[in-house]
Amino acid sequence: MGVQKIILIFFLLNASQAYSQWNEVTQFSHHLLMDIECLSEEEVFVVGTDSIAGVPTGVLHHSIDGGINWDTHHFENTDRMFKVFVVDADVIYVANRGSRIYKTIDGGTTWTLLNIPSGDPAVGIVSGYFINADIGLIGNAFGEIFKTVDGGLNWERVFFIQPFFMILDISCVSDSLCYASTVLNPNLLKSTDGGDTWDFINSDPFQFAPQAIAVLGIDSILAVGSDASIHRALDLESDWDTIPSPVNSIFNLKDVFFKDSIGYAVGTRDAIFKSADYGASWTVAQFDSTSFDWINAIYMVNETSAYACSLKGSVLRQGLFTSVETLSDKSKNDLNIYPNPVGNQMTVEFENVKNGTLEVFNLHGQRYHFIEIRNQTKVTLDLQEVNSNILFLRFIEKDTHYTITKKIINNQ
Repeated sequence: MGVQKIILIFFLLNASQAYSQWNEVTQFSHHLLMDIECLSEEEVFVVGTDSIAGVPTGVLHHSIDGGINWDTHHFENTDRMFKVFVVDADVIYVANRGSRIYKTIDGGTTWTLLNIPSGDPAVGIVSGYFINADIGLIGNAFGEIFKTVDGGLNWERVFFIQPFFMILDISCVSDSLCYASTVLNPNLLKSTDGGDTWDFINSDPFQFAPQAIAVLGIDSILAVGSDASIHRALDLESDWDTIPSPVNSIFNLKDVFFKDSIGYAVGTRDAIFKSADYGASWTVAQFDSTSFDWINAIYMVNETSAYACSLKGSVLRQGLFTSVETLSDKSKNDLNIYPNPVGNQMTVEFENVKNGTLEVFNLHGQRYHFIEIRNQTKVTLDLQEVNSNILFLRFIEKDTHYTITKKIINNQ
């Protein structure tokens, strides 16, 4: 590699400048990925089926570095994991397509099998919501909703429609206010007592069952359907609005997620749509009318960072750049990079002893370095394999989450 000249300049980002392109960060071969949740911008959990050995096995993948490296846990005697519910760093629930839930209270080191009584034990758990580590709701393909108040040791059936009218989604606004969607018309349910009792509510516009719902506020819901439809009610006592799809094609929407006014809807044909106005209008983030793959689930960490997973085994990430507070002159001196210009290496030096993470990535989200800083004042990075013209270096302090981001322009 020839001699490089790298000019270093500060690049201070705000939310409006956040990088919005979606990138595939991981592709698990012979996998079907069904659901994804996050604890932070770097810690991700994804579940599905691993068929690489020829026998389908339920699997959980866990990354603490934004999808670069993964720890994998296979669940014996299960052929597909449908849902993951991450309560905190220690308590996680994973549900399979039978009436089984696995629980860990030590971050995934050990797992306990929790069996849920059901009218048909072979049906899958397809939806759920955990209010906290002890209180949770589970919906299945038999049309039942179960509730636990003791961390899954005991379950009570709190709702039943009729056999095989599945509960497609469950979402809660608070400890008491929850909503659910079903395949039976009327399609929406509401609970005001934390899921103990449920009532059908107005949902006339749905010709097809709403696959997923996003609660925008009290009595304000957005639902996406299997006919690519998007419906929104700002007041459930009034009429629903049908929102035009941003593409004219045949496809299905599978999941939707909102953080305040920003939201994403995902589905077949690799569809990812974005809204910035509480779902009133949508733009295409990605869509391929010829694709046979579909995005099964999406999880937003914040308004500028999100992850999604697909049926072909892909994990996608949006928003590699995040909101960074404006730095004072003093804080800019906390991190220095030299020499300038540099060759095949560069040294990052801190004013004081630091603990945290340091990463280097390019405009397309490709990472060249992700390392932990442990009681260090200086670290040297190898740039011999770096061929991008523009790079970004970001340091996040462990305890305070204090962030410094620098842009690096490579003039080769």
